[in-house]
Amino acid sequence: MKKNISFLIIVPTLNSYRLLPKLVDSLEKQTFNEWRVIFVDGGSTKRHIKKLEQICSNNQRFTWIKQSNEYKFIYGAMNYGMKFATKGEWVLFWGSDDYASSKNSLMQYVNIYNDSEKL
Repeated sequence: MKKNISFLIIVPTLNSYRLLPKLVDSLEKQTFNEWRVIFVDGGSTKRHIKKLEQICSNNQRFTWIKQSNEYKFIYGAMNYGMKFATKGEWVLFWGSDDYASSKNSLMQYVNIYNDSEKL
């Protein structure tokens, strides 16, 4: 049975705006398009926030939120980001310096899942 799959990619950020273009570019090139990204920012400078706003205004699949004070540091950002997952989404945690290594990276996850369902 094939399942509709979508991904939520949670990316904690803190003044990492110089790293984000590679991540964004690699996701925008994906052949599998059922994904979205939430950047969880831990209190960055205005320059970084401006970059997040620019990224999010150019593609609706990217959003950013300010990290809640209840959730501290990088693991807190990950846990806070989980609050925005919807039913059925697969959650991936990526760093600001991560990126999809090929245009089929997300599709490979889907194929692995579908192949395992045949067993």
